[in-house]
Amino acid sequence: MIGDVERNLQALRPEQYVLAFVFLCSYALALGRMLERRGRTACAGLSFAAAVGFVASSLAWEAGVALIAFALVGMGAFSGAAWLFWTLATWRAPRLAATVPALAEVHEAPAAPVAAIAAGRLETAARTG
Repeated sequence: MIGDVERNLQALRPEQYVLAFVFLCSYALALGRMLERRGRTACAGLSFAAAVGFVASSLAWEAGVALIAFALVGMGAFSGAAWLFWTLATWRAPRLAATVPALAEVHEAPAAPVAAIAAGRLETAARTG
């Protein structure tokens, strides 16, 4: 099976590269929160159509399906690793702000000028910010 995937990768044509690019981009947009529901639905349909087109234009459809599956697993692994790094990097911040009162005040300080601007006190916020 892996030998078929390798041969399929070596024999990719330009239209398959375009379909793969469209699939990856639209799949990421379909999963993210960048677009509204309607846009995410359109991106999901576009990613499905691009995946079907990629598989149909592959030398062996099994190898095309395997490449799409590898792309999905790779995107999931990347997302999981990014989430893990973000969680490890920020796990202490809420606890520190809760235990040290000075940190809690510093953490809330940037919101004060925004609240003053919203209340119409622009000059005061400019001087205090």
